Amino acid sequence: MAHRIELSASGRATCKTCGARIDKATLRLGEEYASQFGDGGVAVRWHHLVCAADALPDVLRDAMASYEGEIPDRAALETHR
Repeated sequence: MAHRIELSASGRATCKTCGARIDKATLRLGEEYASQFGDGGVAVRWHHLVCAADALPDVLRDAMASYEGEIPDRAALETHR
């Protein structure tokens, strides 16, 4: 499944790693997974980029490779552990 980085549109999403709100216009990682409703759909779990660097480093690295915009502190996120 494809994972993506995008700006938070509304500020209502919460990070599935830390549980804190992801502020509006903040870059976030969308981790796609199969919907639990069995309809073949895809759902998304959102994460702060720094939280994803800790919990999902490979997923974040793949998503950053396909993201065309600027990512603040990109080098630090790529080497974060």
